[in-house]
Amino acid sequence: TWITIWMSILLWTPAILKLYPVVMSLGLMPLNVAFPIIVFVNLGMLSPATWLPVSGYAHGLTGLVFLYLGGAFVVNAVFGREVMYLGKPLIR
Repeated sequence: TWITIWMSILLWTPAILKLYPVVMSLGLMPLNVAFPIIVFVNLGMLSPATWLPVSGYAHGLTGLVFLYLGGAFVVNAVFGREVMYLGKPLIR
């Protein structure tokens, strides 16, 4: 299951970098680190004691970024303009 999620996120990354604001792209990048770690720990290639905290911090960072992103979408929609920074897509 984790390999499928990892491959999906990895393959969707270029499209997300092109279509969505920079803040969403910043939230996606830690997942490109966290999911391979989970896969390799489950396959027995990495030590869980060493690598699962790294994955956890990456997931936590993603959560914080997406919490900001959700708040920014709501605040910007209410005010009808960009109050909270979202940025432009990284790839044009």
